[in-house]
Amino acid sequence: AGRPGTSVTFKVRQLGESEIRDITMVRGRVEGSLRNFWLFDVFECSDREIWFATRTGEIIKMDGPRDAPRYTRYESSDGLDMRGRRPRTELTETADGYLWATTASEGGLNQFDNSRWTVSRLSDIGGSDQNQSMSVDREGTLWVGGQGVLHAYRQGQWTVYRSPEVPIPDGTVIVHADRKGGLWIGGIGRG
Repeated sequence: AGRPGTSVTFKVRQLGESEIRDITMVRGRVEGSLRNFWLFDVFECSDREIWFATRTGEIIKMDGPRDAPRYTRYESSDGLDMRGRRPRTELTETADGYLWATTASEGGLNQFDNSRWTVSRLSDIGGSDQNQSMSVDREGTLWVGGQGVLHAYRQGQWTVYRSPEVPIPDGTVIVHADRKGGLWIGGIGRG
């Protein structure tokens, strides 16, 4: 731990890439209270903002210059739906600049348009609201792995896939789109 104003350097490697680079940040204070600062995901957007997903469902945006960063905290009062005692949150960004946040708990799929959060309940279209993983393929499709289902968001439309139409497990679906165009599907649980 260090005091606000001191620097910390992280070695970062983006999933699927071999290059390791340094990101140096100046420690600062996040306004408001955090119940438990335990990170589940850290994500750098295309506009260089760094996002942190915490154990308790808050999402923190760090932007501005690295030597004087600004922190903004988002929570349920800002429109996030991160239900559960410890919502294991994952973050990703689509080519249109939207930030997406999902949780393995009962929360919805959260979308940030750079000014506000909106929530989609994938259960409303026959999908799952317990979504463990997300990945964006090189064509821009957002893939979301849920409980026994695989969701695809392309050109503003959702498609829900189930077994046996797609070989996915009955339990938690884990998805990863690689840079060569492959879609990897795995699972936790049955199937």
